Amino acid sequence: MADRIRDYEPFTPFTTANSGSARWCFAVRGGRQYFLKEFLSPRYPLPSADISESRRASLIRFCEGFEARKRRLYQALRDSANGNIVVVEDFFREGSKYYCASERIGTGAGPSPEQISHLAPDKKRLILLILAHSMALLSRMGIVHADLKPSNVLLKPTIEDFFSLKLIDFDASFFEDEAASIVAEEFTGDPVYLAPEMFRAMRGDGEPPTRKVDVFAAGLMFHQFLCGRMPDFDPARFAYAYEAVLDGCPLVPDGALEEPFRGLIESMLRLDPGDRPDFQDIFQSIRGEAPQEPPTPPEPPKPPEPPKPLESSADSKNSHLHTLWDF
Repeated sequence: MADRIRDYEPFTPFTTANSGSARWCFAVRGGRQYFLKEFLSPRYPLPSADISESRRASLIRFCEGFEARKRRLYQALRDSANGNIVVVEDFFREGSKYYCASERIGTGAGPSPEQISHLAPDKKRLILLILAHSMALLSRMGIVHADLKPSNVLLKPTIEDFFSLKLIDFDASFFEDEAASIVAEEFTGDPVYLAPEMFRAMRGDGEPPTRKVDVFAAGLMFHQFLCGRMPDFDPARFAYAYEAVLDGCPLVPDGALEEPFRGLIESMLRLDPGDRPDFQDIFQSIRGEAPQEPPTPPEPPKPPEPPKPLESSADSKNSHLHTLWDF
């Protein structure tokens, strides 16, 4: 078991399960349970590090940029949380490592995509509506989730026999207006739900990724929620959906899938991000409404001035963020 980390007491071992950019565990602070993540990178250069001064200065600048982006992102999420977005309450550095913490939601796994596909049509439609609405909120702020997948969408049955939905895990997220300044190695995502252009960005090719990477991932998830499986592609040629699309082989929806979902999902899975709908149009399509001009989005928060490095002391006082959602 890990030792105490600042004021968090881990009670499960750290693991990298379902997380490519961090290790995580469950921990207790002040009688509450938290989902605590330790970022795998970057690492802040400590005075004891045996590196040149120029290398140290370069690493410090990189870490300051990382800290500034995370602060901006987590503040924006806190300011606009609508009850379906689980915000990060705490972000800090301990030693050379960075951590973030959010309140633990639930204690068991929710329904799988296959189980969701067996629900009544009105329940499946409601899940898609809530997810599209939550993603539209992020999109209007200019935020790219970048790791949208079923395990990051927590579903919990309600007493009304429907589901509440919580969108989690913003470790890979970024503002679209920051994408051009992010190095290829910082882009992450689950290859199962990866958009073609995000794969290119990870290689350092193509245009900076946009909010449409989330639309592609949502298209795959919608198909799973409605049909219990991924859309068709040749598994003998391709390991992942994005590989098929990059090779010019469109993904084929289930033949039993009816409109408007068939046409909607096909449009969400197009190769060109500019040809995919945005989440506002997706939400309206699920509701059976004609797409309308979306409202003018609010200005995203401006990047802060380069901050001083986060303090790293077991006795230092950290300013904690607080969730704005209730159960």
